[in-house]
Amino acid sequence: MASVTAQKYRHRCWIAIAAAAVSIVAMMARRPVASVHEVISVTPPQIDVEAVSDAHVAATVTIRNISAREIRIGGVEASCSCTAAAPLATHVLRPGEETSITLRLTPPKTGIQQTRVSILLEDPHSRFDIPVRMQGRRVEAPAVVLQPPEIFGVAVTGEPFETSFEVQTLEHIGTEWLLGFDCELPDVIVGQPLLVHSVKADSTVLARHYKVSLTIHGADLNSRKLATTLTPRVASTPTRDVPAIRCVVDWKPALRAYPSAIVVDPGRHQVWPVVRRIVISGADGRGWDVQQVKCEPDWLKGEVVQSETEGAVRIIDAYVSAPDDMRGVDLHGTIEIRTGVERHPLISIPVTVMSRGG
Repeated sequence: MASVTAQKYRHRCWIAIAAAAVSIVAMMARRPVASVHEVISVTPPQIDVEAVSDAHVAATVTIRNISAREIRIGGVEASCSCTAAAPLATHVLRPGEETSITLRLTPPKTGIQQTRVSILLEDPHSRFDIPVRMQGRRVEAPAVVLQPPEIFGVAVTGEPFETSFEVQTLEHIGTEWLLGFDCELPDVIVGQPLLVHSVKADSTVLARHYKVSLTIHGADLNSRKLATTLTPRVASTPTRDVPAIRCVVDWKPALRAYPSAIVVDPGRHQVWPVVRRIVISGADGRGWDVQQVKCEPDWLKGEVVQSETEGAVRIIDAYVSAPDDMRGVDLHGTIEIRTGVERHPLISIPVTVMSRGG
């Protein structure tokens, strides 16, 4: 009888203990869990990026432990790929300690974009969400930018006219992408561009320095203003996306002698010598002069009448004589004019005296 009573007593005790445990668990379940806002403070609580024109901007966020216990930050995540965070300097914060993270934001080209950044604590259910609002106003840059957009200078017919300019391009086009130029005037012959050097301006743009040699043909005037357009031919980029270069040069012909040949008919002249005037023009007057006039044979003479003038014109008088008894044979001679122009050191003018009849 006593043993039965003891068993009942023990059974009742176990029931009481179990009931107490259930009550404690229920009370713990009903106790509110500390909010993440009671554990950490985040400054600023939200990010607002107003009307930026840059491709990337940075924002710094400070996290502070405002609780009475040590906390561990599990990481940072963003709701889209337009936001990235640098690694945390520390993951464990004691009460009162703080750390900071740097966010790399990529605003849209235009318009408003909303996203969020979440600070994750060790408890997977504890996260602090930071709203992010970004407004972009970027203007899409052209694939190619030419500096300067225009070429000015003085060109001489048939001689190279060298100029240089800088080309800024998107990096994906490649290093040797400039192939040549197309000109709207067939009189302008354009040589191949030469890459002088390449400078990386930033992470996406390359600045390349080119030297271009232009050769102009076909002018028969002392001076002329030439205006044309050069369109670069590039690789991997449609021509319509490449700006043209406006080329304005003073078009000057090379040294030119007029007349280019002298012919004398003895039947029309009773008095010797016959004088023929030679005019040489076409070069800058400051850069050249007549150095020597050589005539062969001796019945031919040349004399400089006008030289060292401010203009580009030089005048030479040619004196042509002939024997009185010449019959049936044409006489041939040459006037050689030496100049100070390296490109045209010698101008040769043939002289012919027609034979006398009879």
